[in-house]
Amino acid sequence: MSSEEIEVKIDKFGKVHLTVLGTKGPDCSKRTEALIEALGGDVEEHIQSDEYYADPVIEQQRQRLG
Repeated sequence: MSSEEIEVKIDKFGKVHLTVLGTKGPDCSKRTEALIEALGGDVEEHIQSDEYYADPVIEQQRQRLG
């Protein structure tokens, strides 16, 4: 099983960028809810990566077979 991480970057203007790694599907959004709330709850832009659109069940089956 792959590890899950949340990468946090703060640019020179104070804008926070979160990237969820190692999680497939809508779980990405669930993983960041508490962190977003702790940072004030305002989301200017939400961009899903290719991992968001991957089917977690298919990915798990690939890992078992691989």
